[in-house]
Amino acid sequence: MPKLVVKDRERTWLVDLRPGESFVVGRTSVCDLFVDAPRASRRHCEIRATADGHEIVDLGSTNGTTLGGVPVLEARPLKDGDPVDAAGCLLVYWSRP
Repeated sequence: MPKLVVKDRERTWLVDLRPGESFVVGRTSVCDLFVDAPRASRRHCEIRATADGHEIVDLGSTNGTTLGGVPVLEARPLKDGDPVDAAGCLLVYWSRP
């Protein structure tokens, strides 16, 4: 089952990505994945399920989302070990256990 390692300013934890599951990352409790990152937007980015795994999409955030240091301007597929920076919150994608 794919996983995300999530690190915000207070903690680091692991999130299981169930098949077909998509979720929104942001700094409000209405998001599927709440992060404590002051520079993150309320609805910052989305991890979307695809036929081949998952992709990252920026949701028009103020401070942007990067994948491997490159700004996410459109949906980009995630590969093992890919680091996503959501304005100070680090997400690392792993498709294998």
